[in-house]
Amino acid sequence: MFCLCNLKENGGIEVRSSGNVVSNSFISESSSSGIRITNDRNIIRGNTIVDISGKGIIVDQFTGLSDTQVLDNRVFSSSEEGIFNFFPLRTIIRGNIINGNAKSGINDFTGDDTIIDSNTVTNNGADGGSFVGGIVLGSLGGTTVTVTNNVAVGNDVNGTIVNFLNVRDGVNAIVAGNIFETQQ
Repeated sequence: MFCLCNLKENGGIEVRSSGNVVSNSFISESSSSGIRITNDRNIIRGNTIVDISGKGIIVDQFTGLSDTQVLDNRVFSSSEEGIFNFFPLRTIIRGNIINGNAKSGINDFTGDDTIIDSNTVTNNGADGGSFVGGIVLGSLGGTTVTVTNNVAVGNDVNGTIVNFLNVRDGVNAIVAGNIFETQQ
């Protein structure tokens, strides 16, 4: 399988083709995103991303493509979101450990049929603002997100906030089996 993956000058990995696997990489001190995906049917698995001056992992599918899986990664101390899912279809975000990111641990913005499952999301959101906290779901309308079996503890806002236009303005959130606690 050919991977059109660029090791960016700033230290991150960018994937611009379909059907790739990015696994077991250690990415530290990148001056932008740790891993950025701009095409569909990719698997991001088992990576460690630390001290990033941007988003830890971004699935950037503004064209509506996706079927990307973000599995079993460790994302610590980014200056933005740990994992940012931007306009994709059918993304699976499962089994990740996300800690100490300045904004949200996981931010799903207008991802349709997204599954966010069995992640540990702790101590995120120190920068404040309206899109911070453990797991943030935002939409421009008509999206479905399933959030199950996650642990979100010690995040600065709420364990989960349904935000942007709020739940009645477009996010159909199916939420079950999660543990959400805010900081005391």
